[in-house]
Amino acid sequence: MKKTYISLVVSLLFSLKCLCQIEGDVRGNNDKRISKAVIIAMDTTKIIIDTVLSGEDGFYSFTNLKPGIYIIEAKALGFENRIYKNVIAREKLDESKMGRDRSSATRLQIVLSPMKNPKQ
Repeated sequence: MKKTYISLVVSLLFSLKCLCQIEGDVRGNNDKRISKAVIIAMDTTKIIIDTVLSGEDGFYSFTNLKPGIYIIEAKALGFENRIYKNVIAREKLDESKMGRDRSSATRLQIVLSPMKNPKQ
């Protein structure tokens, strides 16, 4: 029983270590933050992995992603959809290139353009 418990704890710790995060802000091209934007994380075959909404401050975060390459799509009412390809979720970022930012999350700032008026 003790060996089973220890194996379970080790497995859980290992699986937690392998989770990654992609986070950032959603803004309009006027730099104003956009709340309630739908952000979708897909794998490279376009299978949806997770969906989140940006908060009142425009911040969004995917917290339980496996290391790998993702497609991130952003949608908001009144704005053109935006797709970011080849977004890499890493276990740990190179802190020497990050300056003071020691977060292990991949940062992706999303910028949306206002929807163009339909031609009449």
